[in-house]
Amino acid sequence: MKHCIYNVFLIIAWTSCIKDNSSYGLREKEVITVTGIEKSYSGLLHGENIVIDPIIQASDGQADLEYLWVMLPNDTLATTRVLDLKLDRKPGLYRLRLQVRNRRTDYSHYETVEFKVGTVYTRGWYVAKSTQRQTDLDLFVPGDTLQEYQRLDDVFNLNNHRKLEGDPLLLSFYPRYFVWGGEEYVPARTLFVVSERDASSIDINSFTEFRSFESLFYMTPSVRKPTFIMNAAVAQYAANDGQLYVYSAASRSTGQFGAPNGIDDRNTPYHLSKYFIGAVLGSGAYFFDEISSSFVQGVSGGGMLAPVRDSSKTEIPANRSDKNLLYMGLKTETPTTGYAVFQDKSDASKKAVAEIIPSATHFMIKSNPIRPTEKLYNASRYMLLEGEENLLFFVVGNEVWSRNLSNQTEQLQYTVPQGEKITLLRHRKYTLEPEYAHSYIAVGSVIGGKYKVRMFTKDSGKLAPEPAFILEGNGEHVGDLLYVGDGLKDFFSHNTSY
Repeated sequence: MKHCIYNVFLIIAWTSCIKDNSSYGLREKEVITVTGIEKSYSGLLHGENIVIDPIIQASDGQADLEYLWVMLPNDTLATTRVLDLKLDRKPGLYRLRLQVRNRRTDYSHYETVEFKVGTVYTRGWYVAKSTQRQTDLDLFVPGDTLQEYQRLDDVFNLNNHRKLEGDPLLLSFYPRYFVWGGEEYVPARTLFVVSERDASSIDINSFTEFRSFESLFYMTPSVRKPTFIMNAAVAQYAANDGQLYVYSAASRSTGQFGAPNGIDDRNTPYHLSKYFIGAVLGSGAYFFDEISSSFVQGVSGGGMLAPVRDSSKTEIPANRSDKNLLYMGLKTETPTTGYAVFQDKSDASKKAVAEIIPSATHFMIKSNPIRPTEKLYNASRYMLLEGEENLLFFVVGNEVWSRNLSNQTEQLQYTVPQGEKITLLRHRKYTLEPEYAHSYIAVGSVIGGKYKVRMFTKDSGKLAPEPAFILEGNGEHVGDLLYVGDGLKDFFSHNTSY
């Protein structure tokens, strides 16, 4: 089934005026009458054009009429009587003017039209998918219920005439990203998309790009390997090729990331994992250096990552632990906590799942070994429930399992049909608008160039037998999804986590 959505609301009102350059003498005053223009029109961006078909009557029986449609102040749209208006302009308030001129007498009549351009890009599920390793976004706009959606395909390419390079990695949203407003930098509600070799900040109203990968940074990195853009406390962080970039969100800025942070004043090499712990209203952001097997803290100013010190009760040192980080995610916002899955560098057969209680001065890690006989030992993908049951979900083959992190028991939750490959596992919750509140476990899979994202509810940690609804579209890989609504404003937003 083909779904179509139109994205711009227009309200058109009209007024009249005349310009009379003719010399009448004893002649009757010349009149041009325009009818057939409605007081209001409605339509949606990138949908059916608005056609204005006025009826023109002239008192001069020998009138030689010409027409000029202008987008004020001076953008010519058409020189025909009928205006076929393409709905592709940025949301905002615009004015049109129709001039009808009698060439024979130089008499002119004017009609002025106002129209307001709105958008539906501000609510719905965004799904990041790719075909031939080029990323785009599908938008699923709510219908009559929270389980009914209509799909708009490839909305990034539709509005920006390009795709993002590489498979999709992560979506995030920031309500106060600074962009140029014409006279100064102003905060704007912004969706961020990160793929394997690209990144973009997108105006959620028009879905046009604020900044591409090249302009997200003051100095464009020579290597394009972004892994995340995320918000924590009063800073926004980006990682590219293992290096951390940051700018403070506490004050007005240009919205660009500065030079990469160093890990110390000796310029020691480091390479951050794509996994992190950080919360919008939490105590900060924490990252893991894969070279030294050490945790570090992000700092909003100063250009340097901060070291952390162990708690006396830690079971794994935060620095030089000789571990590989297989996964890490956010568990609670306040206090900020998380969980991680580790593998020994010196003995790859040793794995552990660990609670992370981050702190600059009392960093604590509580560890539990993962036995080779347990399902988690062979997991290929992980997902932590944020702020809910103490469960870690993971994928083994075409099965979704959970592990109770309090007692280490495991449970099979769902099996996708044979032939489907699971490429996405996320917990997505939204509480900022009661009428749209939800908490879903998203299981994304692909087969035959199509994707399905099954959205499950749960009861006491157990997934419902069948999904509440399924988001389906075209794509060889599905990498992330995010819900956008009006509640994402000021400093209220989603926490970002793999």
